[in-house]
Amino acid sequence: MTLDRSSQPKYFIVSRFARLYPAYWVCMSLTALVITLSPYYNYHPVTAIQYIANLTMFQHWMFIEDMDGAYWTLAVEMCFYILIFLVFIFKKQEKIERIGIVWLVLMVAVFAMQKYNVLPTANYYYFVPLLKNGNLFLGGIFFYQLKKNPDDKRKYLLLIICLVVHFIINPIEEAIAISIIFFLLYLFVIDKLKLLRGRILFFLGYICYPLYLLHQYIGYEVINFLSDSGIESGFLKIGITALIIIAMATIVTMTVERPAMKFIRGKLIK
Repeated sequence: MTLDRSSQPKYFIVSRFARLYPAYWVCMSLTALVITLSPYYNYHPVTAIQYIANLTMFQHWMFIEDMDGAYWTLAVEMCFYILIFLVFIFKKQEKIERIGIVWLVLMVAVFAMQKYNVLPTANYYYFVPLLKNGNLFLGGIFFYQLKKNPDDKRKYLLLIICLVVHFIINPIEEAIAISIIFFLLYLFVIDKLKLLRGRILFFLGYICYPLYLLHQYIGYEVINFLSDSGIESGFLKIGITALIIIAMATIVTMTVERPAMKFIRGKLIK
């Protein structure tokens, strides 16, 4: 969708930077502060090297631990952006179906060759996360294209292939869960999820990026604090924690994420 609106590589880079980095820097810094000050966190201290590496969002390939456990998905996302940017640079957007099929074949081939010890021993999924998750991103692309052109029946076959690949290379339980998500996305594409258009769900979607960035480690520390304060009800602890994290995500969205996106895009995209 961003590429559809981008006439030059600069627009894509600026758009993604404005969307991802300012909110990430703030949320990651808040997480580092909580880890450093919390009396309940007993894993490892935050180091200057870890903090600086995490600022780049490329810490995965530096072999430096993520500041927050949830950040593992950022490496997958950055891998996708790099590859889709190459598609854009070489003006191959119209070939995305063929590229996607080749990538799906590559995913299955790497899985099979690893399983039968054909490839040299190495953690290929670590260096190229999309060898494990690329079918999900391709599924997103095909759902988007199907939404734009509901009459393109070929996309249904491609989506089924994406699901089959997931069943081949991932645990059956995960593949079933992904199948349910694909079905929900299909319902969205054919406009059958109108019941989800409530203000509360829209609001949660609006703040979802900071919510994702803040929820795990800070959430754990809030739960630990509530437990130490004598609250025994798990439902109450999770409810209070959710409200606190939602409040924090709302503040970051309104004061950092949205203003930064508007400012950066306004200054650099002209």
